[in-house]
Amino acid sequence: EDDTTEMLATIASREQTDRERTVSVHGGKSAKTLDEQQEYVVSAIADIGPVTARNLLEELGSVEAVMTANEDDLKEVPGVGAVTAERIRDVVGSEYR
Repeated sequence: EDDTTEMLATIASREQTDRERTVSVHGGKSAKTLDEQQEYVVSAIADIGPVTARNLLEELGSVEAVMTANEDDLKEVPGVGAVTAERIRDVVGSEYR
């Protein structure tokens, strides 16, 4: 346990301090199809998994449509309730601080 902690701290230090890199929230990026990239963008919102992302895209047609939909339209999508619809609107509509 201690060795693993020390190893992770060393790797993080090398990546972030020695090389002045910012940690990527999405990890490694690989070549993906357009559909996979669209699902990836939508599923980046907290608590939206791949199934819900797919449902949103199938029902609304595009990432842009998902991001600009109002809460009522979002709640019409299978698997999207009031909390998820509100979260999407909060993420998309809130100012960056």
